[in-house]
Amino acid sequence: MSKKSIILTFIGHEEFVPHQVQSHHDYSRFYLKLYGLLTRTYIPLLDMCRRLEKDGIPFSFMMVLSPSLCAMLDDEIIRSGYIQYLEKLLQLGESEISRHTGSEKKLAEIYFEKLQRVKSLFINEFGQNLLNEFKRLAAAGYIELLGTTATPVFLPHYIDLTEVINAQIEVGLISHRHYFGTLPSGFWLPHMGYTEGLEKNLKSFGLKYSILDAQGILCGNPTPDEGIFAPVRCSNSFVLYAGDRTEPSMLIGSSGYSGNSVYRAESQDVSFHENTANLAGFIQEGESRIASGFSYNAQENGNSGVYDYVAAENQVRCDARDFLERQSQKLTQASIYQPEKTLSLVCAYDVEFFGKEWYEGIDWIEQLFRLAPEYAISFDIGSEHCQKNTCLQTVQPCMSASPRVGYGENLVYATNNWILRYTRKASERMIDLAGRFSDSTGLKARILNLAAKEVLLAQSSSWPQMIYEQNCIEYAEELVKDRLIAFTTIYDSLGANSISTEWLIRYEKQDTLFPWINYRVFSRKK
Repeated sequence: MSKKSIILTFIGHEEFVPHQVQSHHDYSRFYLKLYGLLTRTYIPLLDMCRRLEKDGIPFSFMMVLSPSLCAMLDDEIIRSGYIQYLEKLLQLGESEISRHTGSEKKLAEIYFEKLQRVKSLFINEFGQNLLNEFKRLAAAGYIELLGTTATPVFLPHYIDLTEVINAQIEVGLISHRHYFGTLPSGFWLPHMGYTEGLEKNLKSFGLKYSILDAQGILCGNPTPDEGIFAPVRCSNSFVLYAGDRTEPSMLIGSSGYSGNSVYRAESQDVSFHENTANLAGFIQEGESRIASGFSYNAQENGNSGVYDYVAAENQVRCDARDFLERQSQKLTQASIYQPEKTLSLVCAYDVEFFGKEWYEGIDWIEQLFRLAPEYAISFDIGSEHCQKNTCLQTVQPCMSASPRVGYGENLVYATNNWILRYTRKASERMIDLAGRFSDSTGLKARILNLAAKEVLLAQSSSWPQMIYEQNCIEYAEELVKDRLIAFTTIYDSLGANSISTEWLIRYEKQDTLFPWINYRVFSRKK
């Protein structure tokens, strides 16, 4: 009889925001966004792991923590700012408790207690270092940390520039080793962006597997016998899993679990509709409105219903059971054709969805692990699953990606395609600089290192994604232009053999990401 397993994968990423723009009104909210994610997603997720560990409940999942997210979590300025943010939230909580009566007062007290626990965990239990807790869980075998590229680049756009592919992979792996002390077995491709040949680059760095969109595997040559229920091998033995693209729709949107009428309405946060006088200094007059986590409405009847915390808890268990039942049925049907195989489903989600967009999302994940034994389903991680499946079919996947219809077309849309032209030209010039100045030291090496960093940051697909979604368009355009202008300044100064030390020091202080970077990652390999 075949064994059934689910491979949960959570992807965490935040774009790096330089310290110099922290005080700027339009940019400061990007740190606040990170603080909100720490409060409602990352710390509750780690707290969930501790509860399961304490109760002896088996659990395992895979986690992607991008280099830029790790850099910000490791930043002392951001850590101290987060504590100040929590103190402001607690002041708001005290104000909300005194301002309300009845069921809303009870909810405010619950939110306040949760905030107190978050603060206690962050300071006392985690020592203000969440990365160490993720590292501990990985060492204990509960989670597997996947590597990823230096920035969330869409690699198929640079497949003809091998040096760019290698630089992104190498810097990403160095960052992973820097923060977690080990090198990963698995590697997350941003947007699940794949095109033929990438497996060779990944394999050359000692990586063993990655995850593609189901389309890339199912449309491969030959068509895989086991569909998306088992990984396949490329011709060089690199292993690829197929992510089940139907799973996000089960959770997201009005027809997904998170759209249930009993769940909390995040759009009704007090920060969005109360006067600043009632927000206890959390938001000042004229500042951008950001979610506080204090909401008293359910999604029922156009956000008019009162949020029932107990009803939401019961619904979470029902939705967890429904998810497990559906997955069990899929795997059972597949086992009819492969009775002796270990079958699995790979479910990949952006971690910020849980907690930020779906308030009860972390509780739902916890219920999956607690209820899984009733459905004879286990939760696996990629490296262990590979060891269980030694006889894999050889398949050549096709070009694929996860956004929209599966080819990354939103990243070269009419409104954002200009970015790729300039980043590719900058990439070509960086490869040229790495070759021409291969033996540079001192000041010239420093400015070349900065050039490499600026190119990597400009290659990030976050900028075209934000422009496509019409989300902070001016911010995205300004940052990508700043990166490209900085690189062009370096390129011209090297050509003129005239380097401004003052300019270099200013930019080095601003771009604290990748302090260990070596520009030679862009060198042509011999």
